[in-house]
Amino acid sequence: MAQIVNLNRRRKQRRRQEKEKRAEQNRSLHGLPKQARRQATTNRVRRDRKLDGKRLSGCEEQQVCGDGRAEEEER
Repeated sequence: MAQIVNLNRRRKQRRRQEKEKRAEQNRSLHGLPKQARRQATTNRVRRDRKLDGKRLSGCEEQQVCGDGRAEEEER
């Protein structure tokens, strides 16, 4: 005699398995370990500090064109 199977239970089980498989793929694609996130943040902060340290003083008053000419501020 054949074994009785509850089809609703099987469908739910299959959906859960598919969902878990999709979640695993998303974790591998989008998830970063905590150490990698910290390192990325540290690198970003270090890069910003380095860039800020290379700013020329007095640049806030003058707008410099791409060709090196200074534009006058509108007042």
